[in-house]
Amino acid sequence: MNLSAKRALARAALGWEALWPGAWPALAVLGGFTIVALLGLPALLQPWAHLALLAGVAAMLGAALLRAARRWRMPDGPPAERRLERDPGLPHRPLATIADQASGSDPMAQAIWREHQARMAARLAGLRVGLPRPGLAARDPRALRAGLLVALLAALGVAGDAAPERLRRALLPGFAAATPPAALRLEAWVTPPAYTGAPPIFLPSQGGQATVPAGSELHVALSGRPGAAPALTGPGGAIAFRALDASSFAAQAPLAEAGRLRLTRFGTTLAEWNLAVQADAPPRASFAEAPARTPRGLAIRLPWRAEDDWGVHALRFEAVLAARPDAAPLAQDIPLPPGTPRQARGVAQPDLSAHPWAGLTVRLRLVARDGAEQEGASAPVELVLPARSFSHPVAQAMVGIRRDLSLAPEARDVARRGLDALAAAPDAFENDTTTALGLRVARNRLFQRRPGAVEETQELLWDMALALEEGRDGRTARALAQAQQVLREALENAEQQNQERAGETAEARAEAERRISELREATRRHLE
Repeated sequence: MNLSAKRALARAALGWEALWPGAWPALAVLGGFTIVALLGLPALLQPWAHLALLAGVAAMLGAALLRAARRWRMPDGPPAERRLERDPGLPHRPLATIADQASGSDPMAQAIWREHQARMAARLAGLRVGLPRPGLAARDPRALRAGLLVALLAALGVAGDAAPERLRRALLPGFAAATPPAALRLEAWVTPPAYTGAPPIFLPSQGGQATVPAGSELHVALSGRPGAAPALTGPGGAIAFRALDASSFAAQAPLAEAGRLRLTRFGTTLAEWNLAVQADAPPRASFAEAPARTPRGLAIRLPWRAEDDWGVHALRFEAVLAARPDAAPLAQDIPLPPGTPRQARGVAQPDLSAHPWAGLTVRLRLVARDGAEQEGASAPVELVLPARSFSHPVAQAMVGIRRDLSLAPEARDVARRGLDALAAAPDAFENDTTTALGLRVARNRLFQRRPGAVEETQELLWDMALALEEGRDGRTARALAQAQQVLREALENAEQQNQERAGETAEARAEAERRISELREATRRHLE
């Protein structure tokens, strides 16, 4: 390489060393914006904010470039020569020596000077240009430039194939109303909870408003264009899409609250929906009339009505002993018409005369339940449960002990003394061995402290009282009467359903046929 080429390389190295420190701030601004663009962040901004970001980046970039241009000057010949002499470590400045002239005219001095120039010229073969040394390490002791480079590589990895599109979107604020490309296919719908029976609600692909039931689930499907997955944001935050293939994506999420849904892709807003959530009100239940004892028999008449915005799923009545409100309530389901009616009414006639609370004051209430497991209760009503009358004195005493245990289950000593008194007078129950044995079993159970001992004793006392009062014929006659009453109620319900819900009577007919079979069995047993 000749001397002129080496001088040019030295000037280039000096020029780079002067240019790079001044250009680095501009490159840092450009690199930072590129990282932000590759991550797709500008596309999430409103158009005016996006434009402000671009203006700020342009201003910083222009200021950095202007400052670098003002400070940079291309080095001339002497500095380049000093660089050529300094890099290989040549002493006595050989380049300057061969260019100088001897000041005197003495032949001997001229000869010595030419010899000196020849020796310096021989050293020029060792001239070389070292690598540029811009000195950034001194200006950036924490190596932030390396962190910027790593962040840029990471952003490229995140963007992947969508990097060119994201860079383009970062430079173009979306002031115009964005519409999905023709090749895209967007479908969005809301599935109400299954218990509502409501059909899916399809959302307009261009966006809009909709009211959906509480507990619904959102579904969004987008297909037709490969690339990065779309972004969906709602009141609860971002909703992730899953890739079905290279160009199809789907997302689903529960709608817990009202708000705005926004679907974007490649920095473009594809659709926005404002969703209002319709709260599911709890069901309502009430007594259509005051509960009372039926004119005939020992049942109680409970006229009821219930309603719910999406349908009543279950109805029951609960009774709480007035004297012991902390005791476990008595609960019994009330049959509803087939399906899940939004409004229903009827009359239940439960017979609670065999319950240990018969003859005691209770507080009754109705409780309705909907498909969301919400419950609504009526106001409580006090009622004395009908009780059967016994003529046998021992049966009367047994039923009285049974009732006292309902009022005060902890008073077992009093109940045991009552049972001992009955057992001490076997003539009162015709010396019946079964009754005597039953009294002893009942007394021994009251000594037990296990759960359920009192309830088992009450059940045993009731069975013994019925046996003394009725005998076998009486029990079968009572079972026959109960079967007749149940069949009558089933036929009445079937007739009511035929009038109100034509086409949904198969279940009612099956219930009536089952009750008829029970009546036949009760009749057969009574006639044996």
